Amino acid sequence: MLEAGLWERRRRRARHRSRRPRRAALGELGQWDSSVHPWLEERSPGSRALISIHDDATSRLLMARFVARDNGAENRRAIIEYLGRHGRPVAVYTDHAGHFGQWLSKKEERTGTIISRALGELGVEVILAGSPQAKGRVERSFGTNRDRLVKEMRLEGIASLEGANRFLQDYWVPFWNERFTVEPADPRDAHRPLPAGADLEALFAETETRVAARDFTIRFRKRRRQIPEREAGGIAPSAEVIVERRLDGDIRFRFGDRYLGLEPVRQAPAASPSDAPAKPRPAPPKPAPDHPWRKHFQASAQQAIARRNLRREREGISNENERPRIPEATERGPKPEPPGRTFLLRPNPGHFYCGLTVLAVNVGDLRRSTKPPCRRGRLRPGR
Repeated sequence: MLEAGLWERRRRRARHRSRRPRRAALGELGQWDSSVHPWLEERSPGSRALISIHDDATSRLLMARFVARDNGAENRRAIIEYLGRHGRPVAVYTDHAGHFGQWLSKKEERTGTIISRALGELGVEVILAGSPQAKGRVERSFGTNRDRLVKEMRLEGIASLEGANRFLQDYWVPFWNERFTVEPADPRDAHRPLPAGADLEALFAETETRVAARDFTIRFRKRRRQIPEREAGGIAPSAEVIVERRLDGDIRFRFGDRYLGLEPVRQAPAASPSDAPAKPRPAPPKPAPDHPWRKHFQASAQQAIARRNLRREREGISNENERPRIPEATERGPKPEPPGRTFLLRPNPGHFYCGLTVLAVNVGDLRRSTKPPCRRGRLRPGR
């Protein structure tokens, strides 16, 4: 195409990018990311995840922990630890992972994740990076960790997640903050304290909605739970009750800002099919000797025998051992052609004939042709 002049070679110019300056003060922006890597090498085979939050202004390592898997629950535990230790940052900078991003629901409405919803209630902005280079400081820190941190843990002989997390808090985080941090342009700390009475476990819990029935019960995990009369104030039938599933496994039921103490409803155990005694299957009844069903088949058999005997008489067969006389070779004439019968291929959904075409020829001279596409049909005699 180049030689024919149909295509012109064009060099793609590199996209212009501007260096983003650091934020001015500590706590204005936290870069949050995870790295999956065999951190413990052959001492504990398999990949683990390192979750880190670095400050953008100073490159300080504000939170780091090893987890078995990089999922939403572990990242929620990490941000709870960060908020309890340092307070609320102004914003966090992370990627488009499923536990951070926002997606369209079935109703084409923009819905947030648990982390984005909880941070929004705390007044923390969640910024989703468009590329790994946008949060390059935390990305480059993982390159250093894969080299130096792996070697340090190898020298210490660490072979478990508990030991690795202790090593992080006791040695690696202080070493990093002393060796790789810079001074911010603004010496103030932009972290804000948590709101009074803030329950982080409740904010970062998975929530579901249940509707109160007319008998003031809700259904959760295939069981009914009763709302006591002493706690039913303000609750009407069809009211929504929020179910919180916290990270520690605790389950709470909330109506508005008030938690309810529900009582389980006793239910009769359902009978299991395996518990019921198996009933013996009765044998089908045997028809009597004079049953019409037997008479029908006996009559049919007698008619078939009569037709066979009549055919043998016409062919000159006296008994089963005799056969019709075969004339000598000199008496034989030309072999007569059998009566012509043709077969037509007609569609029938109950039969399949693939790769066989039946031609309208003599019944004794059926031939196969080349394989056509599969057709559905059945052989049916015709003329």
